[in-house]
Amino acid sequence: MLSLLRRAASRVLHFIVRHSPAESRRWGDAMLREMDFVDDDWAALCWALGSTVAISRRSLMQRLRNARDSDAWSVNGFRRWLPRVSVGIAAAAAILTLSIGALSTFAHSSWFDPSHGQLVDRVFIVAIPSAIYAFCAVALWRSRKREASGILAAGAILVAHSIMYFVTYG
Repeated sequence: MLSLLRRAASRVLHFIVRHSPAESRRWGDAMLREMDFVDDDWAALCWALGSTVAISRRSLMQRLRNARDSDAWSVNGFRRWLPRVSVGIAAAAAILTLSIGALSTFAHSSWFDPSHGQLVDRVFIVAIPSAIYAFCAVALWRSRKREASGILAAGAILVAHSIMYFVTYG
């Protein structure tokens, strides 16, 4: 019977192998079989995590090579995907605008306590839009991947900006 730690390590590596490109699966299957010969459970976990990093890095490099060789980075490819990504960015901007409008309405209400202003700002300007972005991106990913990518890009910019702001100003 496998220990909980070894099962977790095996599941992580199985997940990565199953979702890796076809070129990496044989290599990943070999890593899975080799993990059976690792004696210690902690060593098996380290083996699985190291294998996960190696397979992910190889898969990412392969996907970048495939993207570089495709016409996605040509002028025609750029013209095809830019409008769809822009729609996603515009949708994210609309969500942020609505959230800021809700914050403004909330802040001007008679029952609002100004001492909670900083927390409310973070919730309405970062947390709520980020959650909506994540939900929309997951919902759109299979059918409208470019639009979902635009939403995720805008969300990443918002989160990065917020982190820099909070680190600088508290």
